[in-house]
Amino acid sequence: MDWPILLCLLLPYCTTEREREIDGIVAQMHHHHSDVNADHHMDHQAILGSKKSADEFDDLSAEESKKRLQVLAHQMDSNKDGFVDEQELTIWVEKSTISLDEEEVDERIAEIDSNGDGYVYLIVKFSLTITHLSYNTLGISLSAAADVNGDGKLSHSELSAFLNPENYEHMYKTLVGVVPNYDQVTLWEKDINKDGAIDIDEFLGEMAENTQSEWHIVEKNSLISVSLRFTSDYDLDKDGVLRGDEIRRWLIPDVKAIAKQESLHLINGADKDKDTKLSIAEIVDAYVLFVGSEATNFGDDLHKVSHTEL
Repeated sequence: MDWPILLCLLLPYCTTEREREIDGIVAQMHHHHSDVNADHHMDHQAILGSKKSADEFDDLSAEESKKRLQVLAHQMDSNKDGFVDEQELTIWVEKSTISLDEEEVDERIAEIDSNGDGYVYLIVKFSLTITHLSYNTLGISLSAAADVNGDGKLSHSELSAFLNPENYEHMYKTLVGVVPNYDQVTLWEKDINKDGAIDIDEFLGEMAENTQSEWHIVEKNSLISVSLRFTSDYDLDKDGVLRGDEIRRWLIPDVKAIAKQESLHLINGADKDKDTKLSIAEIVDAYVLFVGSEATNFGDDLHKVSHTEL
């Protein structure tokens, strides 16, 4: 099949963000898959599982925010013992992450599905320009892998696999590829010296260049943090480069591991009595951490709660 250039509406990674250069193909593809300590907004999305209700939550007072969070806290407490432990919170965050992904799929289909048949067609050639050839290659390869039945169009589930390949095992091979097949999307033209590995400079990409630039000076601390992630999180054998499974670990985030990391972060920030679990009161008291009171994403889980419960 002659796979077309996919329009940028389908490719959230069409923009040239430096974050994306250093966090791999998927880890910064969606902002809710980012450093859990970086921003309260990420915590809010991890709990609420949606961006759509942000405007609604802008107008909520602190008291109303606490009231609604209390309802969600009781839902997190699956065994109804009055506490939310690490396992319960991890399961909740993982479900919220998937909810965020599905929300994005719904938004993309709504934007692109002009005839309303629920499919995104790949056989139509679009004239939109993608600035990086590597993005084009990645998009074509992922779309081909996502189109499981090869009919030249993506259903809702196939589009979800295209946009969120880290959630679908059948997408891993395409996303990661096999070293040293440099035309595969895995190395994504990052392996500049073609030695089959990613060294620290290749990992940092543009961040390692133009050290005297204003951006580089302002983001110096971020550069240090990212360099530490290379050595501590990804370079497991400490040989100074990423190979094989290390590249996979970098490119494809483990959703369960990320959810666990986020839950531990939230527990650490709200656990006043340090018993490694959260009471409903502790969650509500930490509403700024969990949901905030303005510009917050109050998700689909809230909409499932009846007005009588609220």
